[in-house]
Amino acid sequence: MDGGTMGDGTDAKQRFIRIGRSGVGTFNQTGGDIELGNQFNSAIEVGINEGSTGTYNFSGGSASMQRITVGMEGSGTLNLSGTAELTANEFGTLTLVGGDTPTGQGTVNLDGGLLTVNQIQTLAADPSVSESIFNFNGGTLRPFSGSLGATFMQGLTEVNILSGGAFIDTDGFNITIAQAFQGDGDLTKLGEGTLTLASDSNASTGGLIIEEGTVSIEHASFLDSSATINIFDGATLDMDFADTLTVSALILDGEEQVIGTYDASTSGAFLSGDGTISVIPEPSGVMLFGLALLTAGAARRRRSFN
Repeated sequence: MDGGTMGDGTDAKQRFIRIGRSGVGTFNQTGGDIELGNQFNSAIEVGINEGSTGTYNFSGGSASMQRITVGMEGSGTLNLSGTAELTANEFGTLTLVGGDTPTGQGTVNLDGGLLTVNQIQTLAADPSVSESIFNFNGGTLRPFSGSLGATFMQGLTEVNILSGGAFIDTDGFNITIAQAFQGDGDLTKLGEGTLTLASDSNASTGGLIIEEGTVSIEHASFLDSSATINIFDGATLDMDFADTLTVSALILDGEEQVIGTYDASTSGAFLSGDGTISVIPEPSGVMLFGLALLTAGAARRRRSFN
């Protein structure tokens, strides 16, 4: 599909686009508008029955409906890129693996564009067997409203922040992500409202950039010690913990801070909560190389005196 309009989104009928229902199916959208309406069961479903494979490649245009399901009992993949805008409206959800058998596999690759949903969930009968994977790699994720904000994203098999980064625009709403992240890309917070990061088992090594609004972290272990925190003027990091968060760099309104500790009492325009940030730069490769040379030289000198 490269133009035109599919559906008008105004009637009371339930409309579906099903990709890979009982075999192998691919739907490519590079333009045009899909308007399936806001009836509860109006949906795009990708990879439906057991043994089926579906792929939705979406790089331009727009699509809106109530539900998006990627991998019901089959294998489904959603590739969102370019300028595409995909919206699950009203009480809409994005479900990765929504079937009653443990065979479902759902993958979302957010490589570009805009994905707007109320919630990202899995309904897998056995989450330990089914795979529900979400990859951030340059696109923007936005809540449609705050109605399911307390459980906006959680329970997936794997959420990766790749080199293109994760961009989350809360758009004035308050949402919570209890999902652990992996990968080395940066997480960028856009829009007013609060993004709460509630995981205590995060494995991501990327940095945190807060351009607008508030990011609330519930555990000091959420960021790796090699990470950089960059907080723009008018934005806030809320440290909802009583421990010390160690990072390699802290940038406040474009100014990199010196080695030391920072909290709400020292940097109240940018930091809140009970936590403390300790800035300890990571040793550079040059420093490590120099240390290795000094250690080797000292070892040779010791041998020469023996």
